[in-house]
Amino acid sequence: MKIIVVTFTNNNLPALNQTLSFIQHQTRQPNLVMLVSNSDKKIFQREQQICKNNGYLCVKNSRTDNQSGGLNTAIEEVVNLEGITNDTYFIFLNQNEEWLPKYLQEVEQQNTQNFDLLITIKKYKNSPLKNTAVSSKSQPIINKIFASPLALMFHVCIRFTTLLQAGGFDEALPLLFHADLLISILQLHPSYTIINSSLVILPLNSSFLNEIENKTSQEKSLTTFYYKHHFRMNTLDKEAFFLYAKTTCSLEKEKFPNFDKTNNFTTKEIKFHNKGNYQFIIGFIAGNAAIAERISRQITQRKIPVDLVLIIDNTLSPNDLKKCEELFKTHPINYKIIKANEWRKQLQNGFYGTSFQKFSKISSIPLGRTILQKHLYSETALMPNPIFWIIDDDVSFTTTMLELPTHNGVNFFDIVNKHKNNADVIIGAISCDPPVPTLCCIRTQLVDFVYSYQAK
Repeated sequence: MKIIVVTFTNNNLPALNQTLSFIQHQTRQPNLVMLVSNSDKKIFQREQQICKNNGYLCVKNSRTDNQSGGLNTAIEEVVNLEGITNDTYFIFLNQNEEWLPKYLQEVEQQNTQNFDLLITIKKYKNSPLKNTAVSSKSQPIINKIFASPLALMFHVCIRFTTLLQAGGFDEALPLLFHADLLISILQLHPSYTIINSSLVILPLNSSFLNEIENKTSQEKSLTTFYYKHHFRMNTLDKEAFFLYAKTTCSLEKEKFPNFDKTNNFTTKEIKFHNKGNYQFIIGFIAGNAAIAERISRQITQRKIPVDLVLIIDNTLSPNDLKKCEELFKTHPINYKIIKANEWRKQLQNGFYGTSFQKFSKISSIPLGRTILQKHLYSETALMPNPIFWIIDDDVSFTTTMLELPTHNGVNFFDIVNKHKNNADVIIGAISCDPPVPTLCCIRTQLVDFVYSYQAK
Protein backbone atom coordinates (compact mmCIF):
# COMPACT_ATOMS: atom_id res chain seq x y z
CA MET A 1 0.00 0.00 0.00
CA LYS A 2 1.54 3.29 -1.14
CA ILE A 3 0.18 6.28 0.81
CA ILE A 4 0.29 9.80 -0.60
CA VAL A 5 -0.60 12.61 1.80
CA VAL A 6 -1.65 15.98 0.38
CA THR A 7 -2.18 19.19 2.33
CA PHE A 8 -3.18 22.66 1.15
CA THR A 9 -2.03 26.03 2.46
CA ASN A 10 -2.77 29.68 1.84
CA ASN A 11 -0.44 32.21 3.53
CA ASN A 12 -0.51 30.47 6.91
CA LEU A 13 2.96 29.32 7.95
CA PRO A 14 2.14 28.65 11.64
CA ALA A 15 -0.73 26.34 10.68
CA LEU A 16 1.45 24.69 8.04
CA ASN A 17 4.22 23.90 10.53
CA GLN A 18 1.71 22.35 12.91
CA THR A 19 0.11 20.33 10.10
CA LEU A 20 3.45 18.97 8.94
CA SER A 21 4.31 17.98 12.50
CA PHE A 22 1.32 15.61 12.53
CA ILE A 23 2.80 13.90 9.48
CA GLN A 24 6.30 13.76 10.95
CA HIS A 25 5.05 12.01 14.09
CA GLN A 26 3.26 9.21 12.22
CA THR A 27 4.50 5.75 13.16
CA ARG A 28 3.86 4.72 9.56
CA GLN A 29 5.38 7.39 7.32
CA PRO A 30 3.68 8.21 4.00
CA ASN A 31 5.44 7.34 0.75
CA LEU A 32 4.96 10.87 -0.57
CA VAL A 33 3.95 14.15 1.06
CA MET A 34 2.79 16.95 -1.21
CA LEU A 35 2.04 20.53 -0.22
CA VAL A 36 -0.14 22.49 -2.66
CA SER A 37 0.20 26.22 -2.09
CA ASN A 38 -2.04 29.19 -2.84
CA SER A 39 0.33 31.53 -1.01
CA ASP A 40 2.00 34.75 -2.11
CA LYS A 41 5.40 34.54 -3.80
CA LYS A 42 7.53 35.30 -0.71
CA ILE A 43 5.66 32.91 1.55
CA PHE A 44 5.68 30.25 -1.17
CA GLN A 45 9.47 30.45 -1.25
CA ARG A 46 9.58 29.80 2.51
CA GLU A 47 7.15 26.91 2.09
CA GLN A 48 9.42 25.43 -0.58
CA GLN A 49 12.37 25.58 1.80
CA ILE A 50 10.37 23.96 4.63
CA CYS A 51 9.34 21.13 2.34
CA LYS A 52 12.86 20.70 0.99
CA ASN A 53 14.21 20.40 4.54
CA ASN A 54 11.70 17.63 5.27
CA GLY A 55 11.93 15.79 1.96
CA TYR A 56 8.42 16.83 0.92
CA LEU A 57 7.17 18.07 -2.47
CA CYS A 58 5.89 21.65 -2.73
CA VAL A 59 3.86 22.74 -5.79
CA LYS A 60 1.92 25.85 -6.72
CA ASN A 61 -1.83 25.52 -7.26
CA SER A 62 -2.28 25.69 -11.04
CA ARG A 63 -6.06 25.37 -11.15
CA THR A 64 -9.05 27.13 -9.57
CA ASP A 65 -8.13 29.42 -6.66
CA ASN A 66 -9.58 27.24 -3.91
CA GLN A 67 -8.85 23.99 -2.06
CA SER A 68 -10.61 21.76 -4.60
CA GLY A 69 -8.50 23.32 -7.36
CA GLY A 70 -5.41 22.65 -5.26
CA LEU A 71 -6.38 19.01 -4.74
CA ASN A 72 -6.90 18.51 -8.48
CA THR A 73 -3.47 20.06 -9.00
CA ALA A 74 -2.13 17.37 -6.65
CA ILE A 75 -3.90 14.64 -8.63
CA GLU A 76 -2.19 15.82 -11.81
CA GLU A 77 1.18 15.86 -10.06
CA VAL A 78 0.67 12.32 -8.75
CA VAL A 79 -0.16 11.05 -12.24
CA ASN A 80 2.99 12.70 -13.61
CA LEU A 81 5.24 11.46 -10.80
CA GLU A 82 3.83 8.06 -9.88
CA GLY A 83 1.61 7.06 -12.78
CA ILE A 84 -1.71 5.29 -12.11
CA THR A 85 -1.45 2.15 -9.99
CA ASN A 86 -3.96 0.16 -7.94
CA ASP A 87 -1.84 0.15 -4.79
CA THR A 88 -1.67 3.96 -4.47
CA TYR A 89 -3.90 5.70 -1.89
CA PHE A 90 -4.66 9.42 -1.59
CA ILE A 91 -5.29 11.16 1.77
CA PHE A 92 -5.95 14.87 2.31
CA LEU A 93 -4.83 16.45 5.59
CA ASN A 94 -6.84 19.58 6.35
CA GLN A 95 -5.10 22.32 8.34
CA ASN A 96 -7.81 22.27 11.01
CA GLU A 97 -7.26 18.55 11.70
CA GLU A 98 -4.95 16.70 14.06
CA TRP A 99 -3.75 13.23 13.19
CA LEU A 100 -2.82 10.99 16.08
CA PRO A 101 0.54 9.21 15.55
CA LYS A 102 -0.96 5.82 14.72
CA TYR A 103 -3.48 7.08 12.14
CA LEU A 104 -1.69 5.98 8.97
CA GLN A 105 -0.56 2.76 10.63
CA GLU A 106 -4.16 1.94 11.52
CA VAL A 107 -5.33 2.75 7.99
CA GLU A 108 -2.79 0.33 6.54
CA GLN A 109 -3.64 -2.40 9.06
CA GLN A 110 -7.37 -2.04 8.37
CA ASN A 111 -6.83 -2.29 4.61
CA THR A 112 -7.08 -6.08 4.73
CA GLN A 113 -8.87 -6.43 1.38
CA ASN A 114 -7.34 -3.62 -0.66
CA PHE A 115 -10.46 -1.49 -0.20
CA ASP A 116 -11.34 1.35 -2.55
CA LEU A 117 -12.18 3.54 0.41
CA LEU A 118 -11.25 3.62 4.10
CA ILE A 119 -13.44 5.95 6.20
CA THR A 120 -12.30 7.19 9.59
CA ILE A 121 -14.70 8.92 11.98
CA LYS A 122 -13.44 12.29 13.20
CA LYS A 123 -13.82 13.36 16.82
CA TYR A 124 -13.91 16.78 18.47
CA LYS A 125 -11.02 17.40 20.86
CA ASN A 126 -11.90 17.22 24.58
CA SER A 127 -15.52 16.56 23.71
CA PRO A 128 -17.46 14.75 26.46
CA LEU A 129 -19.47 12.95 23.78
CA LYS A 130 -18.39 9.48 22.78
CA ASN A 131 -17.93 8.61 19.14
CA THR A 132 -20.97 7.01 17.59
CA ALA A 133 -20.25 3.96 15.51
CA VAL A 134 -21.35 4.36 11.90
CA SER A 135 -23.08 1.69 9.86
CA SER A 136 -21.02 0.06 7.16
CA LYS A 137 -23.87 0.50 4.67
CA SER A 138 -23.56 3.35 2.21
CA GLN A 139 -27.06 4.84 2.52
CA PRO A 140 -26.77 5.84 6.21
CA ILE A 141 -23.44 7.48 5.36
CA ILE A 142 -25.09 9.49 2.58
CA ASN A 143 -27.97 10.45 4.91
CA LYS A 144 -25.44 11.84 7.42
CA ILE A 145 -23.68 13.82 4.67
CA PHE A 146 -26.96 15.46 3.62
CA ALA A 147 -27.79 16.32 7.24
CA SER A 148 -24.56 18.28 7.88
CA PRO A 149 -22.46 18.61 4.69
CA LEU A 150 -20.31 21.52 5.89
CA ALA A 151 -19.33 19.74 9.12
CA LEU A 152 -18.41 16.43 7.52
CA MET A 153 -17.19 14.05 10.20
CA PHE A 154 -15.75 11.47 7.81
CA HIS A 155 -12.06 11.40 6.93
CA VAL A 156 -11.28 9.32 3.86
CA CYS A 157 -8.36 7.42 2.41
CA ILE A 158 -9.12 6.78 -1.26
CA ARG A 159 -7.60 4.39 -3.72
CA PHE A 160 -6.13 6.66 -6.40
CA THR A 161 -7.80 4.84 -9.30
CA THR A 162 -11.17 5.21 -7.55
CA LEU A 163 -10.52 8.93 -7.07
CA LEU A 164 -9.91 9.27 -10.81
CA GLN A 165 -13.04 7.29 -11.66
CA ALA A 166 -15.09 9.63 -9.45
CA GLY A 167 -13.83 12.63 -11.43
CA GLY A 168 -11.69 14.27 -8.77
CA PHE A 169 -12.84 17.30 -6.81
CA ASP A 170 -15.53 19.72 -7.99
CA GLU A 171 -13.81 23.10 -8.36
CA ALA A 172 -17.17 24.91 -8.40
CA LEU A 173 -17.40 24.19 -4.66
CA PRO A 174 -15.26 26.48 -2.46
CA LEU A 175 -16.50 24.30 0.42
CA LEU A 176 -18.26 20.93 0.54
CA PHE A 177 -15.87 19.31 -1.92
CA HIS A 178 -15.15 16.48 0.55
CA ALA A 179 -18.85 15.69 0.98
CA ASP A 180 -19.45 15.96 -2.75
CA LEU A 181 -16.57 13.62 -3.58
CA LEU A 182 -17.64 11.04 -1.00
CA ILE A 183 -21.14 10.93 -2.49
CA SER A 184 -19.70 10.57 -6.00
CA ILE A 185 -17.46 7.71 -4.87
CA LEU A 186 -20.32 5.91 -3.13
CA GLN A 187 -22.25 5.95 -6.42
CA LEU A 188 -19.48 3.75 -7.85
CA HIS A 189 -20.37 1.03 -5.29
CA PRO A 190 -16.82 0.84 -3.95
CA SER A 191 -15.46 -1.67 -1.50
CA TYR A 192 -14.84 0.11 1.80
CA THR A 193 -14.51 -0.22 5.53
CA ILE A 194 -15.29 2.03 8.49
CA ILE A 195 -12.54 2.76 11.05
CA ASN A 196 -14.36 3.80 14.21
CA SER A 197 -11.19 4.56 16.17
CA SER A 198 -10.77 8.25 17.09
CA LEU A 199 -7.53 8.95 15.24
CA VAL A 200 -8.48 12.21 13.49
CA ILE A 201 -9.23 15.03 15.90
CA LEU A 202 -10.88 18.42 15.37
CA PRO A 203 -10.74 21.42 17.74
CA LEU A 204 -13.97 21.70 19.70
CA ASN A 205 -14.92 24.92 17.88
CA SER A 206 -13.80 23.66 14.48
CA SER A 207 -16.04 23.91 11.47
CA PHE A 208 -15.51 24.21 7.78
CA LEU A 209 -17.49 27.42 8.15
CA ASN A 210 -14.66 28.88 10.21
CA GLU A 211 -12.12 28.20 7.49
CA ILE A 212 -13.76 30.50 4.97
CA GLU A 213 -15.92 33.15 6.57
CA ASN A 214 -17.14 34.48 3.23
CA LYS A 215 -20.91 34.06 3.34
CA THR A 216 -21.03 34.07 -0.46
CA SER A 217 -18.79 30.99 -0.57
CA GLN A 218 -21.00 29.21 1.92
CA GLU A 219 -24.20 30.00 0.03
CA LYS A 220 -22.69 29.10 -3.33
CA SER A 221 -21.39 25.79 -2.03
CA LEU A 222 -24.68 24.81 -0.40
CA THR A 223 -26.83 25.77 -3.40
CA THR A 224 -24.49 24.05 -5.87
CA PHE A 225 -24.36 20.97 -3.67
CA TYR A 226 -28.16 20.86 -3.49
CA TYR A 227 -28.45 21.35 -7.25
CA LYS A 228 -26.19 18.35 -7.83
CA HIS A 229 -27.60 15.99 -5.22
CA HIS A 230 -31.21 16.97 -4.55
CA PHE A 231 -32.56 14.01 -6.50
CA ARG A 232 -30.69 11.63 -4.19
CA MET A 233 -32.43 13.11 -1.14
CA ASN A 234 -35.66 11.77 0.26
CA THR A 235 -38.08 14.05 2.14
CA LEU A 236 -36.31 13.60 5.48
CA ASP A 237 -32.91 14.28 3.89
CA LYS A 238 -34.19 17.55 2.41
CA GLU A 239 -35.71 18.66 5.70
CA ALA A 240 -32.43 17.95 7.51
CA PHE A 241 -30.42 19.74 4.80
CA PHE A 242 -32.62 22.87 4.83
CA LEU A 243 -32.55 22.98 8.62
CA TYR A 244 -28.77 22.73 8.59
CA ALA A 245 -28.47 25.51 5.97
CA LYS A 246 -30.75 27.76 8.04
CA THR A 247 -29.07 27.20 11.40
CA THR A 248 -25.46 27.44 10.17
CA CYS A 249 -25.71 30.01 7.34
CA SER A 250 -29.12 31.67 7.86
CA LEU A 251 -29.93 30.37 4.40
CA GLU A 252 -33.67 29.96 3.94
CA LYS A 253 -35.25 27.13 1.96
CA GLU A 254 -36.53 29.63 -0.63
CA LYS A 255 -32.92 30.39 -1.65
CA PHE A 256 -32.58 26.92 -3.16
CA PRO A 257 -33.90 26.00 -6.61
CA ASN A 258 -37.35 24.45 -6.64
CA PHE A 259 -37.12 21.29 -8.70
CA ASP A 260 -40.80 20.52 -8.21
CA LYS A 261 -41.49 23.05 -10.95
CA THR A 262 -41.13 22.04 -14.58
CA ASN A 263 -38.91 24.46 -16.48
CA ASN A 264 -39.60 24.62 -20.19
CA PHE A 265 -36.89 26.02 -22.42
CA THR A 266 -37.56 27.37 -25.86
CA THR A 267 -35.41 28.49 -28.79
CA LYS A 268 -36.39 31.74 -30.48
CA GLU A 269 -34.90 33.72 -33.31
CA ILE A 270 -33.13 36.93 -32.35
CA LYS A 271 -34.93 39.99 -33.69
CA PHE A 272 -33.11 42.86 -35.42
CA HIS A 273 -35.66 45.71 -35.22
CA ASN A 274 -35.30 49.44 -34.49
CA LYS A 275 -31.66 49.97 -35.48
CA GLY A 276 -30.43 53.32 -34.21
CA ASN A 277 -28.46 56.12 -35.86
CA TYR A 278 -25.14 54.32 -36.21
CA GLN A 279 -23.28 52.11 -38.66
CA PHE A 280 -23.66 48.42 -37.79
CA ILE A 281 -20.71 46.20 -38.75
CA ILE A 282 -20.48 42.42 -38.36
CA GLY A 283 -17.03 40.84 -38.28
CA PHE A 284 -15.91 37.21 -38.08
CA ILE A 285 -13.07 34.86 -39.01
CA ALA A 286 -13.98 32.20 -41.57
CA GLY A 287 -12.18 28.92 -40.99
CA ASN A 288 -14.53 26.69 -42.97
CA ALA A 289 -16.31 27.47 -46.26
CA ALA A 290 -19.58 25.69 -45.43
CA ILE A 291 -19.88 27.32 -41.99
CA ALA A 292 -19.06 30.76 -43.41
CA GLU A 293 -21.72 30.30 -46.09
CA ARG A 294 -24.28 29.30 -43.46
CA ILE A 295 -23.76 32.42 -41.36
CA SER A 296 -23.68 34.63 -44.48
CA ARG A 297 -26.99 33.12 -45.58
CA GLN A 298 -28.49 33.84 -42.16
CA ILE A 299 -27.45 37.50 -42.45
CA THR A 300 -29.07 37.84 -45.84
CA GLN A 301 -32.21 35.78 -45.16
CA ARG A 302 -32.92 37.55 -41.87
CA LYS A 303 -32.44 40.90 -43.65
CA ILE A 304 -30.24 42.18 -40.85
CA PRO A 305 -29.68 45.94 -41.43
CA VAL A 306 -25.91 45.67 -41.53
CA ASP A 307 -23.75 48.38 -43.09
CA LEU A 308 -20.68 46.17 -43.58
CA VAL A 309 -19.75 42.51 -43.18
CA LEU A 310 -16.01 42.03 -42.74
CA ILE A 311 -14.54 38.53 -43.01
CA ILE A 312 -11.00 37.35 -42.34
CA ASP A 313 -10.46 34.47 -44.78
CA ASN A 314 -8.70 31.62 -42.98
CA THR A 315 -9.97 28.83 -45.24
CA LEU A 316 -7.84 26.40 -47.24
CA SER A 317 -8.46 27.74 -50.76
CA PRO A 318 -8.60 31.33 -52.13
CA ASN A 319 -12.02 30.59 -53.70
CA ASP A 320 -13.65 28.97 -50.65
CA LEU A 321 -15.71 32.07 -49.86
CA LYS A 322 -17.04 32.58 -53.38
CA LYS A 323 -20.60 31.60 -52.39
CA CYS A 324 -20.50 34.14 -49.55
CA GLU A 325 -19.56 36.85 -52.03
CA GLU A 326 -22.42 35.83 -54.32
CA LEU A 327 -24.91 36.02 -51.45
CA PHE A 328 -23.80 39.53 -50.45
CA LYS A 329 -23.85 40.76 -54.07
CA THR A 330 -27.35 39.36 -54.69
CA HIS A 331 -29.11 41.07 -51.76
CA PRO A 332 -27.00 43.45 -51.81
CA ILE A 333 -24.90 43.93 -48.65
CA ASN A 334 -21.60 45.75 -48.39
CA TYR A 335 -18.82 43.33 -47.57
CA LYS A 336 -15.05 43.12 -47.34
CA ILE A 337 -13.08 39.87 -47.34
CA ILE A 338 -9.45 40.04 -46.21
CA LYS A 339 -7.84 37.24 -48.21
CA ALA A 340 -5.28 34.94 -46.64
CA ASN A 341 -2.41 36.13 -48.82
CA GLU A 342 -3.12 39.72 -47.75
CA TRP A 343 -3.21 39.19 -43.98
CA ARG A 344 -0.24 36.78 -44.11
CA LYS A 345 1.86 39.42 -45.87
CA GLN A 346 0.83 42.08 -43.35
CA LEU A 347 1.49 39.63 -40.52
CA GLN A 348 5.10 39.36 -41.65
CA ASN A 349 5.63 43.12 -42.01
CA GLY A 350 4.37 43.86 -38.49
CA PHE A 351 1.03 45.48 -39.38
CA TYR A 352 -0.66 43.65 -36.50
CA GLY A 353 2.23 44.24 -34.07
CA THR A 354 5.85 43.13 -34.05
CA SER A 355 5.21 40.38 -31.49
CA PHE A 356 3.11 38.53 -34.09
CA GLN A 357 5.71 38.66 -36.88
CA LYS A 358 7.08 35.23 -35.99
CA PHE A 359 3.75 33.59 -36.91
CA SER A 360 2.83 32.53 -40.44
CA LYS A 361 -0.75 31.44 -39.74
CA ILE A 362 -3.62 32.08 -37.32
CA SER A 363 -2.62 29.62 -34.62
CA SER A 364 -4.50 31.10 -31.66
CA ILE A 365 -7.67 33.02 -30.78
CA PRO A 366 -5.76 36.17 -29.64
CA LEU A 367 -3.92 36.40 -32.98
CA GLY A 368 -7.08 35.87 -35.02
CA ARG A 369 -9.01 38.47 -33.05
CA THR A 370 -6.13 40.94 -33.32
CA ILE A 371 -6.17 40.62 -37.13
CA LEU A 372 -9.95 40.97 -37.23
CA GLN A 373 -10.07 44.01 -34.93
CA LYS A 374 -7.25 45.74 -36.79
CA HIS A 375 -9.14 45.51 -40.07
CA LEU A 376 -12.47 46.46 -38.49
CA TYR A 377 -10.80 49.66 -37.35
CA SER A 378 -9.00 50.43 -40.62
CA GLU A 379 -12.03 49.68 -42.84
CA THR A 380 -14.38 51.91 -40.81
CA ALA A 381 -12.07 54.80 -39.91
CA LEU A 382 -14.16 57.24 -41.97
CA MET A 383 -17.51 56.14 -40.53
CA PRO A 384 -18.90 58.67 -38.00
CA ASN A 385 -20.44 56.24 -35.50
CA PRO A 386 -19.59 52.58 -36.12
CA ILE A 387 -20.74 49.79 -33.80
CA PHE A 388 -19.11 46.38 -34.20
CA TRP A 389 -20.55 42.94 -33.55
CA ILE A 390 -17.69 40.43 -33.39
CA ILE A 391 -18.99 36.87 -33.59
CA ASP A 392 -17.74 33.34 -34.10
CA ASP A 393 -18.49 31.88 -37.51
CA ASP A 394 -20.37 28.90 -36.04
CA VAL A 395 -23.08 30.82 -34.17
CA SER A 396 -26.77 30.83 -35.00
CA PHE A 397 -28.92 33.95 -34.61
CA THR A 398 -31.20 32.26 -32.08
CA THR A 399 -31.43 32.25 -28.30
CA THR A 400 -32.34 29.46 -25.89
CA MET A 401 -34.22 30.74 -22.85
CA LEU A 402 -36.62 29.83 -20.10
CA GLU A 403 -40.14 30.01 -21.49
CA LEU A 404 -42.06 32.63 -19.52
CA PRO A 405 -45.41 34.26 -20.39
CA THR A 406 -43.87 37.75 -20.14
CA HIS A 407 -40.78 37.03 -22.28
CA ASN A 408 -41.11 37.95 -25.94
CA GLY A 409 -37.58 37.00 -26.98
CA VAL A 410 -34.51 39.11 -27.64
CA ASN A 411 -34.33 42.17 -29.89
CA PHE A 412 -30.64 42.77 -30.59
CA PHE A 413 -30.88 46.49 -31.30
CA ASP A 414 -32.92 47.17 -28.14
CA ILE A 415 -29.85 46.04 -26.19
CA VAL A 416 -27.48 48.16 -28.29
CA ASN A 417 -29.72 51.24 -28.10
CA LYS A 418 -30.00 50.93 -24.33
CA HIS A 419 -26.26 50.73 -23.64
CA LYS A 420 -24.47 52.43 -26.57
CA ASN A 421 -24.08 55.78 -24.79
CA ASN A 422 -22.90 54.42 -21.43
CA ALA A 423 -20.76 51.38 -22.34
CA ASP A 424 -17.72 50.76 -24.52
CA VAL A 425 -18.27 47.01 -24.73
CA ILE A 426 -21.39 44.85 -24.39
CA ILE A 427 -20.66 41.21 -23.57
CA GLY A 428 -23.37 38.68 -24.33
CA ALA A 429 -23.87 35.07 -23.32
CA ILE A 430 -23.69 32.07 -25.65
CA SER A 431 -26.59 29.61 -25.52
CA CYS A 432 -25.89 25.87 -25.67
CA ASP A 433 -22.26 25.02 -26.48
CA PRO A 434 -19.46 27.44 -25.52
CA PRO A 435 -17.28 28.71 -28.40
CA VAL A 436 -14.09 27.10 -27.08
CA PRO A 437 -12.15 23.98 -28.04
CA THR A 438 -13.88 20.84 -26.78
CA LEU A 439 -10.92 19.62 -24.71
CA CYS A 440 -10.96 22.86 -22.68
CA CYS A 441 -14.37 22.12 -21.20
CA ILE A 442 -15.14 18.45 -21.80
CA ARG A 443 -14.69 17.45 -18.14
CA THR A 444 -17.18 20.09 -16.94
CA GLN A 445 -19.63 19.21 -19.68
CA LEU A 446 -19.48 15.50 -18.85
CA VAL A 447 -19.97 16.14 -15.13
CA ASP A 448 -22.93 18.44 -15.89
CA PHE A 449 -24.39 15.85 -18.26
CA VAL A 450 -24.14 13.02 -15.73
CA TYR A 451 -25.84 14.95 -12.94
CA SER A 452 -28.52 16.42 -15.24
CA TYR A 453 -29.25 12.98 -16.67
CA GLN A 454 -29.44 11.37 -13.24
CA ALA A 455 -31.66 14.16 -11.94
CA LYS A 456 -34.25 13.35 -14.60
